[in-house]
Amino acid sequence: MKGFLVKDARLIWHNKRLFLIMLVVSLFALWKTGSCSFIIAYITMIGTLLAVTTISYDEYDKSIVYLMTMPAGRAVYVAGKYIVMFGSSLIGTALGTLTCIIMYPELAMDIAVQAGVICAVMVPLQLVMMPLQLKFGGEKGRMVLMGLLASVMVIAASLEDIMAFVFGSYEVGLAVVDDSIEKLRSMPAVAAWVFIAALCVALFALSFQISRKIVQKREF
Repeated sequence: MKGFLVKDARLIWHNKRLFLIMLVVSLFALWKTGSCSFIIAYITMIGTLLAVTTISYDEYDKSIVYLMTMPAGRAVYVAGKYIVMFGSSLIGTALGTLTCIIMYPELAMDIAVQAGVICAVMVPLQLVMMPLQLKFGGEKGRMVLMGLLASVMVIAASLEDIMAFVFGSYEVGLAVVDDSIEKLRSMPAVAAWVFIAALCVALFALSFQISRKIVQKREF
């Protein structure tokens, strides 16, 4: 495990210039727009993508063949990828949050809440990205991910028609969604976060098992 983590950390550090450029762009965008949530989400996504691209590097020079012969095994390789992905994205979140707090100290609590919400939203996306990248590899994985994002955009654009089909009318569907949100808001803060954490753990277990089976069945 340690060898996998060190290797991926070095690969990410090799791309430090790209990360610094993105950080400068984020600072400029923050200065122009003042949108802390966008900046935190942007840097978090950059950290996630830097971690996910280590899979492409493994396959680019065929080093994946050597890695699969190591005693640690394929399951440990997959676990290492998840650790690197979550760690890199958390570092990105921390950098984005710290930057926003330094620039807007009076909004520190609001910025911290925004960072927590962004992390909760990013986790499901990360748990989908990892199996896709392990299944299809570099170029194909990016194409599939773009197709998935495009599908999400189409669904979002057709949300009114979908809700009308499911609930009979858009207004009824909207009322159901509002009622669910109100029930979630009425929950104690601790209970809400426990529910979110439990959901994330369940999604992680499912994603990890899918990724493990993908890597175990692949022939390198």
